[in-house]
Amino acid sequence: SIAIGRTAGQTSQGTEGIAIGYLAGNNSQGQSAVAIGVNAGQGTTTAQGANAIAIGNNAGVASQTAGSICLNASGVALNPNQAGCFIRPIRAGVGAPTAALGLPSGLLYYDPATFEILYTT
Repeated sequence: SIAIGRTAGQTSQGTEGIAIGYLAGNNSQGQSAVAIGVNAGQGTTTAQGANAIAIGNNAGVASQTAGSICLNASGVALNPNQAGCFIRPIRAGVGAPTAALGLPSGLLYYDPATFEILYTT
């Protein structure tokens, strides 16, 4: 396991875990979990689960389910409660392709001009 930063991986860091940043993976980081950033995977409520990935300030700060991916650049806590990929923020796209294709709202798409993943409105 690797822990870099003040109190990173302090309490029961799992084998092969990586915690980088102040309080990253601080409380019961699961086996093979990765936490990078201030408070990432901190586990203030429950542990960061095994094989979970938390990147960014407050990514999985309270809890993070095993096998989940949490990318957070909002500064607001993002705590995945099931396995899956959780990303904040994702910007709303305007104009094409939403209007041009008549797509329903809430769909993700890739804009090759800006290299962004956006959602339809």
